[in-house]
Amino acid sequence: MSDLELLQHAHAGRAFSLARLRFGLSVDGDTATVAIAGSDDLRDWWRNLSTDLVEWPRSGPGLVHLGFWEGAEVLFRFVWTRTRFKRVRLTGYSQGGAIAMLLALALHESGRDVVEVSTYGAPRVGDAEFCSSYPLPVTAYRCGHDPIPRLPRFGRRLTNSGRGRWVQYAHVATPQNLPSQLGWRRFLPWTWPQDHLLPAYLAAKGLRK
Repeated sequence: MSDLELLQHAHAGRAFSLARLRFGLSVDGDTATVAIAGSDDLRDWWRNLSTDLVEWPRSGPGLVHLGFWEGAEVLFRFVWTRTRFKRVRLTGYSQGGAIAMLLALALHESGRDVVEVSTYGAPRVGDAEFCSSYPLPVTAYRCGHDPIPRLPRFGRRLTNSGRGRWVQYAHVATPQNLPSQLGWRRFLPWTWPQDHLLPAYLAAKGLRK
C-alpha cells in the first residue's frame, strides 16, 4: 500500500484515532509506516490556527507551531510503543503532514530509527532556525495551486509573559510541484481550494482518475 493509499484509509476513518487525530499504521518487514490524516472538524481547525510559536521542547534549536506540536505529542507514545525495533517512515496530508514532521523529529531524538518523512499539502511548522537544522530527509509535495504549503506566514512567539515578537515561518523542505487538477476550473476564482483536497493529490500521483 502506498503512502497516499494509507492516508486515504486514515482520512476515511478506517484506522486509528486519538483526540480526533486520525492516522494509519502499517508494518512491512522491519519498517513501520505512520500516515496522519488532515483536518476533519473544528478542533482540527483550532489546532491549525494556533500559530503561536514555542521553543522546540527537546534538544534542537528554533521555534515550532504550537498547535502542530501539541498534535505530535498526542501521537508520540502510541507510535513509540508500536515501532520498537523498526525503522520508521512518516507521512501526512495537510495538517497531518505538519504533525508528521514534528513527530518524526521527536521519535528520532528519542532513539527511533526514522528513515524518511513525506508530506502532501502540508503547512509550515517552524521558524528558519528550526527548519534549517531539521536533521531528517523530508520530501514535500504541493499540488498545483494549493495555497496551504505557503502558510502560515507569521506567528507570535509565546513566552511566559505572553505573546512576544512576530516570527516568520520557513520551509523544512521546498515543496515539489505536482500537476494541478483544476483543468479549465483554474480560471474560476472560487475553485482555489480544489488542489488542496486529498483526491487531487491522489490523481496527481496517478492513484485516482
